[in-house]
Amino acid sequence: MRPAIVDHSPPVRTASAARQDYSAEPLDTGRMAQKTSGQQAPSTLTVKGRNVRIRTIGIVVLTGLAIWFIAVNTGSVAIRLWVPIVTLPLWAVLAVTLVAGVILGGYLARRRARR
Repeated sequence: MRPAIVDHSPPVRTASAARQDYSAEPLDTGRMAQKTSGQQAPSTLTVKGRNVRIRTIGIVVLTGLAIWFIAVNTGSVAIRLWVPIVTLPLWAVLAVTLVAGVILGGYLARRRARR
């Protein structure tokens, strides 16, 4: 005797049934509009009498750590570029990777800000 097959998938709902479910509920847009209507100023710290954004401080710290990490790693590495194998100083590879990351991050940030 074969065991019974149990269907654990959720029930299928048609688009019209979903519309009926949501049309009965009133939309509460007033509270959300109140929460998001005011512009918040970015978080800042006062450094030597000047207000500096926390994001700026974080970027400066991360940039300093990246430069230090690049300067400390002075050995050579072999990198396979599809077919050829290239031997380069590790600091050059890290610097190129850092620059590519900064360019890509800047591009994505601008693209996201336009939306």
